[in-house]
Amino acid sequence: MKDAVKNKVAEWLGKEGYPLEMTVASAFQNKKFEVFQSIFLDDIEENKPREIDVVATKYDKYCAAFLHVAHIIECKKTDKPIIIFTHDNYPSGWNILFLTALMNSHVRESFVEKDKKFIEIHKKYSSKYCGYSITQAFTNKHDMAYSAAMKVIKSAHAHMIEDDRRNSYKHFYIAYPIIIFDADIFVCSLDKQNNIELQETEIVDLFMPITINNLLSPIVKIVSASYIEKFTSLCEENFQEINKLLHADIETLWSDLVTKKI
Repeated sequence: MKDAVKNKVAEWLGKEGYPLEMTVASAFQNKKFEVFQSIFLDDIEENKPREIDVVATKYDKYCAAFLHVAHIIECKKTDKPIIIFTHDNYPSGWNILFLTALMNSHVRESFVEKDKKFIEIHKKYSSKYCGYSITQAFTNKHDMAYSAAMKVIKSAHAHMIEDDRRNSYKHFYIAYPIIIFDADIFVCSLDKQNNIELQETEIVDLFMPITINNLLSPIVKIVSASYIEKFTSLCEENFQEINKLLHADIETLWSDLVTKKI
């Protein structure tokens, strides 16, 4: 009897996607990220807390949060495919420097001086596809995919506000909103004959130009569950590149702290 109940519970947990959350958390932990699961962040537009599945962070070598890179992650399992809509050259016309991640003012100021180097780092972290909208196929009611995108964007903004509240001194904060789907992911566009063209992918960027708290929201990473191990390695490499790029600035902040200038 107990085995029957246990099997039913395990089956239910799998359907609800809990193993996916745990797998994602474990993958980031294996890359030495500090990981938090099922944390609540304030929705700054609706003024109520929302649960986010995983937050994976890394700091500078001083662990003083002079550099704080956060990955704000929502995990979703569904048997319905996820569709990302795109077209040629999207998102041309936007300043790619500030679309790559959510950044506090100190990062934006520093990266303006290092724009070419930062864009090169971004290219390594980017997908070859970038979409302007997202939906879940075979549904005409609640669109789980779009809701997840909005949730992770708002959560990234909330996490940055909380970080600024906790750390009043000058520091560099960067957040990457991410959705990991245990589902088939397709990029949808039109071919030259205006026929729908679908390309299956394991990772794709999503940029929906939404302004929250007077800041343009960044690109959301859409990642397949099958790509988790490669993706966490990519996140680790991206962190090391940013840490290297900001090394001189971080050393200056540490020196100022030691001499009590900040």
